[in-house]
Amino acid sequence: MNIQIFQNIQKYDPGDCKNNIISAVSIGLIEMSKGFKNAKMAFMVFVLVVLVGSCGCMQYGTGNSNNAGTAGYGGYGYGQGGQGGQNGSGYGQVNTGNLVQELASYPLTSLTAEEEEWILYMAEEEKLARDAYLYYYDKWGSQVFSNIAGSEQTHMDSMALLIERYGLEDPVTDERGVFTNSSLQAAYDDLVNSGSVSEIDALTNSAYIEELDITDLDEAIAGTDKQDLVLVYSNLRNGSENHLRAFIRNLGVLQPALEPGPVLLSQEEFDRITGS
Repeated sequence: MNIQIFQNIQKYDPGDCKNNIISAVSIGLIEMSKGFKNAKMAFMVFVLVVLVGSCGCMQYGTGNSNNAGTAGYGGYGYGQGGQGGQNGSGYGQVNTGNLVQELASYPLTSLTAEEEEWILYMAEEEKLARDAYLYYYDKWGSQVFSNIAGSEQTHMDSMALLIERYGLEDPVTDERGVFTNSSLQAAYDDLVNSGSVSEIDALTNSAYIEELDITDLDEAIAGTDKQDLVLVYSNLRNGSENHLRAFIRNLGVLQPALEPGPVLLSQEEFDRITGS
């Protein structure tokens, strides 16, 4: 597994909103104290400098909100059902209750060997994503990892529905970081090791994981004509696109000069997903 590593990372400090506002108010009071002949004009100047001082707060939100519609750094991010917190809370989750009902509406037919293989593989690949993000959250404490790990759990639940629907033996273990598939085990170990170097490495690895999910899901979709499989895979793919955007934007916060590009996706597809 070729994970690109970025070194010599400097943390980005967006500024102190509280001090910005205090400074703006101070400037306003000083200007007012200079003795404007027109009281109305003095008041207008005061309001203007307060607005200028507080603009940083609007631009640089905390980015840790779990509520829909609350902007993070630069006003980007993901919340439940829409663009919300920078840290991916809720965005990309699958409503498994609705999914159960939708799956029941499709006919149940026999799987091909390739379809069965993809179901079992994607079940563990979604676990790889969840377990890696939980590890990164424990290591670095960045909320984006915890939030998207929660979304990945719903992806795992979706794959579990397919496994149950077709009576397959579930390869997913309860233990974090343990996989039945040896290639996924090796990939996880590699991701954990390289993602322990710095938070920027963990975010870079996370973006790679989402690219991997997208490319594998595309292949799984191309290899089946079953509507129930396409439904589940398409839901997961949409979630992976949202997660990829969240990780790329968090990379931009930590290292504004960094312009990460695709590893597995085409440049055109990467730009479409990330809005580059």
